[in-house]
Amino acid sequence: MQNIKLFCGSNPDYYYFQNEIIKRVESGRDNWLAVLPVNRAVRIFSRKVIEYAPNQITAAAPVFAFDTILLDLYKQTPFSKTVVSKDLMGFLIEEILKKLSGQFSFLPKTTSPPNRLIQKVTKMISELRRFGYSANELDSKNAEDLEIEIDKLDDFVLILHELEKTLGDRYIDNPQAMHQAALNLDQEAFKNQFPNLENIFISGYGLFTPAMFSFIEKAAAWVSISIKLEYLKGNDALFGHTKPAFDRFQNMGAEIIELSENQPLAQKLFNRERKAGTFNAGDKIEHFVSDNRQEEIRQIAQSIFQIHKNDSVPLDKIAITFNPMETYVPSIRRIFDEYGIPFNLSTGYPLKQSPLISTLLSVLDVIDENFEYGRVSNIIQSPFLNKEGTNYNYLFKAIIKNRIRFLTSGWDERLIKSINRSGDRISEILEQQITHLKTFLEPFYKFAPGKQPVLQYKNEFLVLLEQSAALQWYEAENSHLNNQQKEREFRAYNRFMKILDQFTWSMQILFEDRAIEFKTWYQHLRSAVNNAVYNLTEWPIEAVQIMPRLEIQAIDYDILFVGGLVDGDFPRSSNADIFLNDLNREKMGLVASEDLLAQDRFIFYNLLVSANRKVILTTPRFSGEKALVPSTFLDDLRESCSFETITDHENIFISLPKLWESFGTAIQEQDLELSSSALKTIEENNLSGSINRLLEKIEIQQQRLMLSAKAGIYEGRLTGNNKIENYLQGRFKEHKWSITQLEDYAFCPMQYLLKRLFRLEESPEFDEEVSPLERGNTVHSILFKFYMELRKLNSLNNPQKHFDLLKQITRQEMSRLPFDGFFWEIEQMRYFGKEGKAGLLETFLNIEREEISRTGFIPAHFEFCFGANYDRDVDPASVENLLKLEDDDGATMLINGKIDRIDIDPKSGLAAVFDYKTGSIAGKNAKPISRGLSFQLPVYILAVEQLLDLGLEVVYGAYYQVKDVQNCKREGGIADVEKFPFIDKKSQAAVPNRYSELDGKKLTFDELIEFSRREALSKQKELFSAHFTHTKYPDDKMCKSFCDYRRICQKLVAKLKMKNK
Repeated sequence: MQNIKLFCGSNPDYYYFQNEIIKRVESGRDNWLAVLPVNRAVRIFSRKVIEYAPNQITAAAPVFAFDTILLDLYKQTPFSKTVVSKDLMGFLIEEILKKLSGQFSFLPKTTSPPNRLIQKVTKMISELRRFGYSANELDSKNAEDLEIEIDKLDDFVLILHELEKTLGDRYIDNPQAMHQAALNLDQEAFKNQFPNLENIFISGYGLFTPAMFSFIEKAAAWVSISIKLEYLKGNDALFGHTKPAFDRFQNMGAEIIELSENQPLAQKLFNRERKAGTFNAGDKIEHFVSDNRQEEIRQIAQSIFQIHKNDSVPLDKIAITFNPMETYVPSIRRIFDEYGIPFNLSTGYPLKQSPLISTLLSVLDVIDENFEYGRVSNIIQSPFLNKEGTNYNYLFKAIIKNRIRFLTSGWDERLIKSINRSGDRISEILEQQITHLKTFLEPFYKFAPGKQPVLQYKNEFLVLLEQSAALQWYEAENSHLNNQQKEREFRAYNRFMKILDQFTWSMQILFEDRAIEFKTWYQHLRSAVNNAVYNLTEWPIEAVQIMPRLEIQAIDYDILFVGGLVDGDFPRSSNADIFLNDLNREKMGLVASEDLLAQDRFIFYNLLVSANRKVILTTPRFSGEKALVPSTFLDDLRESCSFETITDHENIFISLPKLWESFGTAIQEQDLELSSSALKTIEENNLSGSINRLLEKIEIQQQRLMLSAKAGIYEGRLTGNNKIENYLQGRFKEHKWSITQLEDYAFCPMQYLLKRLFRLEESPEFDEEVSPLERGNTVHSILFKFYMELRKLNSLNNPQKHFDLLKQITRQEMSRLPFDGFFWEIEQMRYFGKEGKAGLLETFLNIEREEISRTGFIPAHFEFCFGANYDRDVDPASVENLLKLEDDDGATMLINGKIDRIDIDPKSGLAAVFDYKTGSIAGKNAKPISRGLSFQLPVYILAVEQLLDLGLEVVYGAYYQVKDVQNCKREGGIADVEKFPFIDKKSQAAVPNRYSELDGKKLTFDELIEFSRREALSKQKELFSAHFTHTKYPDDKMCKSFCDYRRICQKLVAKLKMKNK
């Protein structure tokens, strides 16, 4: 057949016919068709052709991959079916495996097939279809002739029958569509598709499927076909991959044109019959060996910098390929960014990792999880939907506090009811956020999660995305994304919409118009997205090109790095097919594992001769603890030519970490010559920063780690920065301090900085039980209302007589809390006790009776508020005035607060202040007061004496533990032992004592209060001077165990201890 010309040679070239095609383009002829093996080559060559077209008027160049041609031909055939995307073939196979599980004889009988099995079966079925097998065709084969187990053959026949039944008369799978296109191709269909076609140019292909051969054989009767095949007689070990194509074309009667090319490797590589001896390839090939894959990439990164700097090779003329790419991609992104090397990585991104796509699927998560508050919080605070950047933390704190776990329809009414029941006030901000979230969720409630057809789910999903503003994400400013990220999300969005359409087709194939459960539909959509990837554009910047092995040959480069040369990866493992052995495959006309080896040999050779200047091969030695076996291709290459192999231990100029290690070792050994040399090399070749930056880091670490060094800016000492100090003084000039804020700063200024200024906080967790805060608020409210009622009854001195009143108030207050069930019954038992056993309320009244009788101090004021505006539960004697502290220089400090209780001795006019505690009271005494850490009782004492206006003298400050029956007691915090004789003189609260000692002097009660006043003022001064260092008490449990910031504060405990000494 004279219409086929076969050009055979050893030089790989995707664009062998480029010059001939360009001549035709320049003369205005469009009677040609170019067929290339990868889409990247199609795109590159198409752009080049358009550049050469007269006035660039060619709208779309006739350049395609074979798959595209065959699929287009199929779609033009009469009665063609809708082609199911190969991306969704796995989904169909999964459903078939589930459906047929009980009928299998060889495959596992499971209704939940593992992903690995689904992938293997999908690959097997796709290959059978690509090579023309229908169910009947496979069923007609004799198992004995194929030397395959009958059970295995029967199972795959079953799967093919079910696949064809599922696809029916409306759909066809991708591989079978291409096979049918070639099988049914006739001259009329061909001329309709290519009316002016005279010449077809095919290059870059090594493996041809039956459909491709059939197309070529038929088309050669109507047009001239030129094929470039990488094939050279005399070395079947290397060109065994392309020999079947050579033989087939020769049998077609093709004119064979042998090209005279001089590639020494073509004759020698893998050739067991080659002539003895090697040639020197040192100027074209190098080999690097590294410890592991990360070091392998670091070696490549450092070498790229040297090549770019020393040899002036443009970055876009440097290319890298790995096998498998997915193993290396995460490390490539991290290490190349670390070295500051720009790169274009062609490997697709997992679609599920796109923030936008995650948001779109989270819309369905809300419905799938029955509007669980966490799911709703995630979606409404996504920057793709929350375009105004509204902070909904206030609302969701209220939702968590009121235990509204599921925000199903009516949640807002339940929340408002719970808040009103608790007595809290609904602020304007909270009211606005409730309204906004209610409006936001309305479209979600309309989405029907019950059974319905597939198409209806899709349509309702799109309506939901539209109404929730998810589809308009690209119209917003999206300031959280840079331009490249916007482009990435836009491409992910387009890919997702395409997947949604294809997925809907596939689901309709399976379920037609039958109604299915929402969860079934959603799980399959999730699966489709999880298995999908999306690609980015080729950015028009000077950057290193990183692509898979076949794609990389589509571009032009001077330097090529071929990484991951490990046995099992390159060449690929021969056990990829778990169903068929090589004999089975050969008899079925499929590609055998020997053919896979031949393919990899051929690809390896193509890569070796593809670079204009040099190829650098790289091999890692270990993966974790596992030793890796170098590729056998390296031994074959050494038998053909000589080249240098460099390990990372020898290659100090390539492995930056090894260079730093050498530098550090030289310093330790005081080898000034070596350290100076290493440092100079680092400065000359280090992309990650200058030596000045290194010295800055060393200085920072030295300041941090040297125990004798003062704290620096990285340890919170920001003093001396005028801008910061001016900001703090302006912000806190009229600041109303709470006692909690003051104690936070006193204990740990760094914690105060992170918590109060930076406002870093963990999201609150949903707690099924009563939280410590709720328990404390409830006790405060109960006791306030109880004593206010006693005041009306003029019975403050006899609280024990009103047990029933206390129980009644307790029931009322506890009914405000959003609880029920077993844990709530236990909580109530804590207060009321049970038959024959007193509860907390009775125990509390007994202690009240004993203490009033013993001391004569009677409860007088409850929740006395000073300075803060409280809506409820405050003593009528409360004042709006703040507690004002002033130092000798006239500097003032304003404090607000609320004193839980003030008891007064009516005879002496002395008073005592109490702070209710529902948790532990361990360590609450004069000691933390004298250390300047505890200000609560001293501030209360000062507030009563300055603001209550009753001429009271406070002589006792105590903590009143109201936790449970075993922990209900008064614990003195600070007491004037001379004026409050009821305190045990051995108590740590009875001052003066050794716990109130300061600079060798035991402070009296009044002196200790004055000390606290001065300490509070000094803390404010320290804050004004930007002092935010770590705590002085790193061993304190409040630092070691209970601080929310202990994992991020970077304190050096040894240094803090040294400083304290």
